[in-house]
Amino acid sequence: MDDCQKSFEELKTYLSSPPLLSKPLPGEDLFLYLSITEVAVSTVLVREEDGVQKPIYYVSKFLQDVETKYPKIDKIALALIISARKQFDNNNFQTFCTNVSIDLRFTFVAHPQSNGQTENMNRSILQGLKKKLDEAKGTWVDELPKVL
Repeated sequence: MDDCQKSFEELKTYLSSPPLLSKPLPGEDLFLYLSITEVAVSTVLVREEDGVQKPIYYVSKFLQDVETKYPKIDKIALALIISARKQFDNNNFQTFCTNVSIDLRFTFVAHPQSNGQTENMNRSILQGLKKKLDEAKGTWVDELPKVL
């Protein structure tokens, strides 16, 4: 078998094998990667084991017509929200919350008025972001990780 055919067969095997999700260990550092394009947002949560990053979970969403017009910073926020929903909006977590008497509520980001706590928190976060980014002037890209 020549090198090209061997490489092709290895690529086919790799592409036909779905990535295995890894289980995080308590206290372990995790990394959340966000990706945005004109038409989609994606996140992947990974852990490192022996210098190799292994996915824990991932989420992708094709943007609806109006969402494609969002500024990049809003798309990044949307990717974070989608990631958080994946983690906290599932039967296991909801059952856990019920068992320990936690009243779990979700609010749609576009309508935070439905929950006063969410509206207050959004206002506080927005004020903090504006203050830090106004102070940073043109270097907001460097300052944004410090704010988040």
